[in-house]
Amino acid sequence: MTEGNSGSVNATFTVSLSAASSKSITVDYQTADNTAVAGTDYTAVGPGTLSFSPGQTSKSINVAVHGDIMDEDTETFYLNLSPPVNASLSDSQGIGTITTDDDPPTLSITDVTVTEGDAETGNATFTVSLSTASSRTVTVSCQTADYTAIAGIDYVALDPVTLTFAPGETSQTIDIQVNGDTTDENDETFYVNLSGPSNATLSDFQGIGKISNDDGASAISVEDASVIEGDSGTAYLLFTVSLSSPSSKMISVDYQTADETATGGTDYEAVETETLTFNPGDTIRTVAVAVIGDTLVEADETFFLNPQNAGISNSQGTGTIINDDTLTQIFIEDARVTEGDASRIHGEPRLARG
Repeated sequence: MTEGNSGSVNATFTVSLSAASSKSITVDYQTADNTAVAGTDYTAVGPGTLSFSPGQTSKSINVAVHGDIMDEDTETFYLNLSPPVNASLSDSQGIGTITTDDDPPTLSITDVTVTEGDAETGNATFTVSLSTASSRTVTVSCQTADYTAIAGIDYVALDPVTLTFAPGETSQTIDIQVNGDTTDENDETFYVNLSGPSNATLSDFQGIGKISNDDGASAISVEDASVIEGDSGTAYLLFTVSLSSPSSKMISVDYQTADETATGGTDYEAVETETLTFNPGDTIRTVAVAVIGDTLVEADETFFLNPQNAGISNSQGTGTIINDDTLTQIFIEDARVTEGDASRIHGEPRLARG
């Protein structure tokens, strides 16, 4: 019998006499398991008695076979006859064969999203499932693969391993360790790939693991700086611009100068708007602003370097131009002269006194 997917169908056994008899003939019968199991694959029958009236040569016994959607091998059970009354046995055992009509189950794997954390490790747990239970042992190989996440840095790679589903089992899990960090980065992904199934086919062979970044954008800070102006030419005032933490992203920030007591174009070369770029992993860059030397005596002067990008925690750097010029000193020398007898003092003639 072909089992079907649900309900039941009858396996009809025919019990026959080789010839008609004038006597009443009876024989006892009962089913017995082989690879098919009573209560699961079929409904047990017996013990019971089959009676042939005089002249009858054929009787039938029905055994209900249960339908299911489980992929399984062809299964068999027996209908056994006991020694009859007024007859003998030439074939005491009927074999009931249940033919499966179900395709192998399909295998699929879930996608997983996990938050990375700052330092600790956690697991991304993937579930591998069979579409239906199978009476056969099902195996499948699984292995991780990089996408934007990198094995050894963002997660711990899984070398090829085999998942085994025992008969009747429909679900298995795979744990992939995810490594935490404090680096600002984009969300990253990796794969868990299934391959080489036995007694099943693949409906979804790839699970996507998404590692969600939980680190805020790096804060940008600018250190104050100073330089001695010099008497001529230019000197460079160097501002150090820093990120609070490394980032896997390329970060750009616009900046410009602003006057305080120093005047752009006179004391220093003003910067309208320029862009400073941090490559992934960089945390420190410098900005050079030209300071114009002079010999003018003046107080120390200041101007600002201001980051401009919205959405970034910025600070303002103060640039101090240190004056190196001093006041001109005026001095008078003492003078002495001997008057003599007829000297001129201050341009006027004077007479010597006796």
